[in-house]
Amino acid sequence: MNSIHRFVHDFVHELTKLSLADEGISSYTEKAEALFQTHFLDLVADQISEMDDFLASQPELRSQWRVEKGPVERTLETKAGTLQYSRRYYRHRETKQYCYLLDNVLQVSKFSRVDDALMASLASSACSHSYQAAALEEAGGRVSRTTVMHSVRSVQAPELSSVEPRRVCTELHLQADEDHVALQQGRKKSAQVRLVAIHERKKQVGKDRHVLPERELMSSVGESPEAFWWRVLDRLDALYAMDEVERIYLHGDGASWIRKGLEILPRSIFILDGFHLERAISGLCGGDPSLKSRLRSCLHPWDDQRLCEEVQMLIDSSVCDEKKAQRTLGYFLRQREGIENHYGLDHGGSCAEGLISHVLSKRFSRDPMGWSTQSLRNLSALRVFLLNGGVVDHRLVREAEDSVKESEEWATHLRVHHRRCRKDGMKEWSTMIPGSENSGGALGHWMKGIQRGGFIH
Repeated sequence: MNSIHRFVHDFVHELTKLSLADEGISSYTEKAEALFQTHFLDLVADQISEMDDFLASQPELRSQWRVEKGPVERTLETKAGTLQYSRRYYRHRETKQYCYLLDNVLQVSKFSRVDDALMASLASSACSHSYQAAALEEAGGRVSRTTVMHSVRSVQAPELSSVEPRRVCTELHLQADEDHVALQQGRKKSAQVRLVAIHERKKQVGKDRHVLPERELMSSVGESPEAFWWRVLDRLDALYAMDEVERIYLHGDGASWIRKGLEILPRSIFILDGFHLERAISGLCGGDPSLKSRLRSCLHPWDDQRLCEEVQMLIDSSVCDEKKAQRTLGYFLRQREGIENHYGLDHGGSCAEGLISHVLSKRFSRDPMGWSTQSLRNLSALRVFLLNGGVVDHRLVREAEDSVKESEEWATHLRVHHRRCRKDGMKEWSTMIPGSENSGGALGHWMKGIQRGGFIH
């Protein structure tokens, strides 16, 4: 408790030396914040030392552990700044295991230079910024890009919880596409990051603006298409009463992994994404509006013979080279079902390409950089988790595997000890305040509140 008194005294004493009139608002607030962080970190270090002293003075709590050496200094980077503290090193009498017991109580990972809260912030920032920018933004450059990478690999994005009661909807839409990302090493030069967006029928909210109601994203790296689609179906079942769903529109460019979803998703209908269809048409016609209109007339209503004749005419007139034309014609023929559904069904339109650009390409493939498979998998999952409305905090950091089983018992005793010291310290503190001798009236009520816990009720 003395450390808190000292923190208040020292902080207030140095803060009064700053002059708002001399410094100005910007300089004053910056210096005050830096001053608070410095004294706050000193307070944390003092409290850790008090906890360590208490643990060392209670051999009955750690009957099998004896002090080996200490106190030993440790430096830990936190969101508030660099924390330097000391604690004792112990050895187990029977197993000969060595351990910093207080690190286990405080849930500080072995050998880690960064605390869990800062790791979570670094990983969250890396979802939208480069590793270097994340280090500067969250830690003021006190950590390296490699530390940010390790943070990304240590933070695990959880699955979102199910909805109770499950939503009732007769029509669902799934936008599916992939981003091709360069890899750092290995035989493969690139990897696919697959994305599926689940939503209900889109709604217009402006002249040229729509929203996707109840949108939820799912990503996949290094996973078989079948496993991914089964995972998507499980998520659909957790969100919706699937017996009430009459149609599932699957929008995409017709890639084999996307069409695999038609085999797994019940009552699913494939819609060829309008962006990819128009890109294929423009590629054949050289962007000529009249030629594009003639080609569309062959696709809706579908006419195989006219389509082949039109493509041959484009080849003969040198509008498109033969190799590209035959490749595009083959694409049309393979995607006939999706093209007919695109023109013939009231599906509300597709936006798979726009989603992949906003969600994945913006971070992973637009800059000339290479990724490791592990970082790509974790970071894409975290980015999707954040866009789904999740919050990345210290609870998502992978737990250490070498924790001591008695840690929770020691933590309980330390909490009791801290509350007792806090209560005694408040009583000592209140005796120095004029008016603490009063027992009645408003002033007496305030003094009792301070004595019982430092707060006025």
